[in-house]
Amino acid sequence: MFQILTKSSHFNLSSVRNGAGQSPLVSACVIRDASDGPFTPELNIRKLSRLLEIGFDILDVDDFGNTCLHLFFLMCTDVPRALDWATSLVYLVSQGADVQAVNSSGQTISDIAYQRHCNTYPSNLDVSFMRGDLWDLVLVASGHDLADFRSFFPRTASYGKNYTREHFERLWKGREEQCPYWDDLDWPPRDHNGSDSDSDSDIDSDKVATGTQRVCSCLADTCWFATLDDYLRAEIWSDKWRTAGPLD
Repeated sequence: MFQILTKSSHFNLSSVRNGAGQSPLVSACVIRDASDGPFTPELNIRKLSRLLEIGFDILDVDDFGNTCLHLFFLMCTDVPRALDWATSLVYLVSQGADVQAVNSSGQTISDIAYQRHCNTYPSNLDVSFMRGDLWDLVLVASGHDLADFRSFFPRTASYGKNYTREHFERLWKGREEQCPYWDDLDWPPRDHNGSDSDSDSDIDSDKVATGTQRVCSCLADTCWFATLDDYLRAEIWSDKWRTAGPLD
């Protein structure tokens, strides 16, 4: 199908959709794992470039309002493959992908990339942290100020068996000096009262301190990890995972 599209000018591109309403460009950003075959960043960028060249819209969305960036972060669970996508994501932003786009559920890409996902608890929780670090790298490489995106999602280093410090260093290789949390200290830094130590920062320290911001993207009122306070009290890296019920 891809070869047919790239060689023909007789298609009405706006009508080329799969069952989820995804154009080939949006669908191309649904990350596949290693079982899907060989992958190289260079060939992937060539594929994305060709889809844009023949007329697919970088701002196109699926039936749920998800852009290519939304869909990538919603679906990426394979850490090595996700890290291989870093240059492709930077390329998409350079071609006009909207880093502030909002889907039909009211979620920005940052909401999805930074928030924790119930479907990754508990054994793959570190995959959620990988999403946030990857999005940070894309934003920095694209010239954006992280403070504009991390306002309600302060970063705390949390590695595991799926996403390790080695993965992190591979992600930021060549941009170490641009990473504001290379030393793995909490970012942005806060004083002993839990507020942002930089008075000029755009971070909403009141919300950060009280833990009222959401940290799970399921948006369900019954989610045990609906707020930062709940999340920090969950002892997520404990050998004894809480399954009895909501936190007291």
